[in-house]
Amino acid sequence: MKVAAVIAECNPFHEGHAYLIRKLKEEAGADLVLLLLSGDFVQRGLPAVAPRRIRTSMALYGGADLVLSFPVRFCTSAAPDFASAGVRILDALGCVDLLGFGTDGVSGKAFAETAEAFLESENDEEITAALKSGASYPAAVAKAHPEYEGFLSGTGNVLALEYIRAIRSCHSSMQPYAVQRTNVSGSALRGKLSGLSASYDADIPVPPVPESILREFIAQYGVIEADDLSILLFDRLIRMGSEEELYPYLGMGKPLAHAVYRERYGAVSFTSMVRKLHTKDRTAAMVQRALLH
Repeated sequence: MKVAAVIAECNPFHEGHAYLIRKLKEEAGADLVLLLLSGDFVQRGLPAVAPRRIRTSMALYGGADLVLSFPVRFCTSAAPDFASAGVRILDALGCVDLLGFGTDGVSGKAFAETAEAFLESENDEEITAALKSGASYPAAVAKAHPEYEGFLSGTGNVLALEYIRAIRSCHSSMQPYAVQRTNVSGSALRGKLSGLSASYDADIPVPPVPESILREFIAQYGVIEADDLSILLFDRLIRMGSEEELYPYLGMGKPLAHAVYRERYGAVSFTSMVRKLHTKDRTAAMVQRALLH
């Protein structure tokens, strides 16, 4: 029996996820596909649009055979930690043969060959220097290796590269399996769902049964959004007596902690706080993750 796994957020589950599962079964020959699913919070440091129980049901009706929970400490981390933790969890199960993932513009053997060539030529010192100059991680990698800029232009490719790096690092027997992504945009779908009054009639690229599960949840509870965290965040911040109390939180760091503490009375919502703290050397995702933690 061949088992494939996918590390996913399914935020929400859509046709692109269903396509990846089908490809793993039909082309890669997987008998079973399991998902390591982010819980109620996702990698960008935001709440998922629906709780994990809803997204789990959607995934199971969408073709997955088993859904496992990806611990929040790791599923809300930057790409290297996100990928490393996910791969190590799946490897520890001892039953996963393939790790499937979506890529942008290139897939299959061509992606694996390019990824291997990149990893062989990679210089961590150059990437570290670029990060210190204020570049985001994808930009830092591209700056250190301009010959791979096109290959690294897609965010899916950067994460896929981290999966392959993690497989090599832990000497896993899992084989990577790259599938070119469909044109379904998760962010565009989330944008549609946020317009609650329109979302009931909007066409959304979600398989029929998972769609009915999602619509039923939205009709009853609405979509969970970042600003639903605002009261929790500011209640925590106004109770702090000094910025030093922020230092231990994952992803915070002293400069960001100083800025958060300075702005704790100046922002009116989670998203407005992110806008105030987002700079050229601090991506919105970095700020969101720190505030979430």
